[in-house]
Amino acid sequence: MSSLASIARATGLAVTTVSEILRNKPGYSETTKQKVMEAARKLSYRPNSAARQLRGGRSGLMAALIGQNNPQANFDRLAALERVAYSRGYRMMIGQIHNSDGRLDEYLRDFAARGVDGIFWLHQPFAPRGEDQQPGVSRLGNIVSLDHPVASDAGCVRIDYAAGIEQAIAYLARSGHKRIGLAIAAAGAKGDPLQARQLGYKRGLLAQQIEFQKDRIWIGDGAETPNAAHLQSLFDQLVQRQKCDAILASNDVWAAELLRVLRRAKLRVPQDVAVVGFDNLMFAALCDPALTTIDQQHDAFATAAVNLMEQTMTGKEAQHREVVIQPKVVVRESA
Repeated sequence: MSSLASIARATGLAVTTVSEILRNKPGYSETTKQKVMEAARKLSYRPNSAARQLRGGRSGLMAALIGQNNPQANFDRLAALERVAYSRGYRMMIGQIHNSDGRLDEYLRDFAARGVDGIFWLHQPFAPRGEDQQPGVSRLGNIVSLDHPVASDAGCVRIDYAAGIEQAIAYLARSGHKRIGLAIAAAGAKGDPLQARQLGYKRGLLAQQIEFQKDRIWIGDGAETPNAAHLQSLFDQLVQRQKCDAILASNDVWAAELLRVLRRAKLRVPQDVAVVGFDNLMFAALCDPALTTIDQQHDAFATAAVNLMEQTMTGKEAQHREVVIQPKVVVRESA
């Protein structure tokens, strides 16, 4: 196993300099930090967490909580989070919640027993509240969550889902689309991603001076994956009756299924109906036509989350307890 001394020899820097950079201490140039991180990667350097704890330091162990039935985008977000945490010298424990408070309590006890430095809370759905959302979570100290703080003193990284929809509508309007529909899996609770999509839809139309018509929003019953009845209802309302020339889908799975329905109806995409997904899942580029979609910028989320966690762990007052990530439209063939 490599040591700080071996990294120092490889970079020509002092051991103390290498140690401080690996602990993310400010004051060093990006060039110097990149040199150290690259040498650490090539030498397969891993911090000695046991020794660090004996010295009264941190364990170098972080934890993440995610729900079994969370959307695929959350698991992609988790993968990005683990990559960034690993690049900073941390190991990651993962707890998957199976809609059981008992399972959650077990994970929290296990995390506490192992001395985790902090918890990333990715589980959805949730109801944002001012007080702690889960008893016992705040006792574990450092928490960074997705979209809403789960404890009164926890930080969060929020995805601006509404802004993603607004960007997509601006793109569609520039392409000449004026009858833009929205198909979402459920109406959503206050403050959640599905409701944010509706808010972004209304704002986006207003910004493009397109009249809002409520019948151009199709709302499902909460299914993550659409069935034949959902798709037929969506098609009848938005394509047959409302004559939409573009549809924003609830996510990439819904968008891919919609592509199949439009193809069976002998409609061309995007010439007759443009389709835009949400999430930029791995298969989106493999659809036929390749799916235009809204990317949630998982790497930016992960970097912001780990930065916020490190600020919290070192006792520094974070400049912002909430960080907002802007999604980005990825243009392909379907719109």
